Parts: sequence; C-alpha cells; structure tokens
Amino acid sequence: MIEAVIERCAGIDVGRKFVVVCVMVGEAQAAPRYEIRKFLSLNNELEQLREWLHETGCTHVVMESTGSYWKPIFHLRHGMIRPSFIPPREIRELRDLTRRRKQLIGNAVDERNRVQRVLQEANVQLGTVQARKKIPQIQAALEGHHLTEHHRGLIQHSMRHLAFLEDEIAELDDEIARKTESASLHPAMELVETIPGIKKTAAAAILAETGNDMTQFPKASKLPSWIGVCPGNNESAGRCKSGQTTKGNPWARRALVECAWSATRKKDSATQELYERLKPRSNADNKSLLCLIRVHRRLSAAKS
Repeated sequence: MIEAVIERCAGIDVGRKFVVVCVMVGEAQAAPRYEIRKFLSLNNELEQLREWLHETGCTHVVMESTGSYWKPIFHLRHGMIRPSFIPPREIRELRDLTRRRKQLIGNAVDERNRVQRVLQEANVQLGTVQARKKIPQIQAALEGHHLTEHHRGLIQHSMRHLAFLEDEIAELDDEIARKTESASLHPAMELVETIPGIKKTAAAAILAETGNDMTQFPKASKLPSWIGVCPGNNESAGRCKSGQTTKGNPWARRALVECAWSATRKKDSATQELYERLKPRSNADNKSLLCLIRVHRRLSAAKS
C-alpha cells in the first residue's frame, strides 16, 4: 500500500474538447473524499477550474502532457503543477520554429520527389545523372523525352511550391537567429558546434529540444535516455534479444542521428575512423557487439 503524503491534490484527464478533474481531500491517515467535475477546454471554463482548485485548497495537480492539449491548463497553473521537464517560454518558442523548419524541409523533399516522378513518367532520366559537369550525359538523358503540356504544368506547380518553401525556410532561419539571440543561447550554441557533425542549424534544433540548462538532467546518462538514443537491454536467460532504443524525444533524436551520419562522412576524421571500426556488418553482429559490451561492463564492475 502506498503511503499518502499529500492531503489535497487533483488529477486531470486532458482532452481536446474537455478535461475531467478529480480532487481528493482528506487527512493522510484517513480515506480521502473525492469529487469529479468536467470542464470544457474553453478559457472561461478553465478559469472556473482554477477557481475550484483554489477553493478546495488543492496544493498539487497531476496531468499527462497529451499532445498540445495540456498547454492551456499549464499556463493557468500557480505553482500547483510541478513540470517534469518544460523549458522556459523562449526555448519552447524556439522549439516551435525549429520543428516548423524541419517540417517545411520535409515538404520540399516531397515536392522534389514529385518532380522526379513526373520526369520519370515522361522518360526524362535526369535522376540517373548525379554529378555536375556532365553536360553530354544530361543531353542524352533529355533526348527522346515524352514531356507533354500536362507534365510541364505539373512541374511548374511544383517549382512554384518549392520557391515558396525556400522563402518560408529563409524567413524561419531569420526568426530562429533572432530567437537564439533573445534567449542568450549563443554561448551554448558555440559549445555544441564544437561537436563533429553539428553546425549552426543543428545546434539550434538540439538546444530547442533540450534547453541550455542541464540541471534538468541530474546525470549525464539521463540526457541520452530522455532523447531516446540509449540502446535497449532486453535479456532473457542470458540471451540478448534486442538492443532497440527507447522512444524518447523524436525531434532531438532525429537531429542527433543526422549529425552523427554527417560526422561519419568527414574524410580522414577521428569520427569516421571510429565508425568504420565499430559499425556492425550485420544485425547478428550488432547483437553480438551489444552482448560483448554488456559482458565487459559486468566484468569491469566485478573487478572494481
């Protein structure tokens, strides 16, 4: 049985249209009294929720950060909701900008793929000519094409959309630069950029997710665990079944993975040498490597 230590508390089930709140009141040694109320997610009803919590003398509130529905309720808090990890407003706004930028880049990639599919349909094989200064190959790829007015119209739509996306991304880059300046993130960004594979844009994206206050993570191992880049440890009867990583923060994980791949492609670098030395040749080798690492750790712990 869990010992009761809070005498006036509430739990909130957050939804898009309404929230359900259960308030429990009573002495720690006695069975609590509880009351359940339902409020719409409109501002005036959330104000009524806040007043009700004050009237009951509620000191602690617990809720799940479901999507973005928790944000209006969190903004009404008065010290009652202790956040697990919610960075300051300026960092959260920077996070909105960097995530939006990533989404627009994904849209641009999709649009380029659409152009490629149209060209492929019209038997224009430009996709097979990758390098610059290959004018004869480009001319050969254009010979015998079957481009129609319909194909040209589709490509023009895509090119206009790509131009629009490029302008939006450039505007977001300016906003991100201003936000990092107002949030005093330049010292932290310069430090992050010293890591191989991480440049200015990636540094802003990483700090937008983690913030620059590392006291949120008591140990160094807590940060990669929160991001979701730590290997799993699924063992049964001495057999290693899976080393799959945890879920974590997908935005930070994606940025770090892209930076890691960039670091491994830098020729004659220490990171590329380390990658070539450690990379598994197959999934079975990957599992064997993880098992060897765990055995090594256990032997080291036993010796110490």
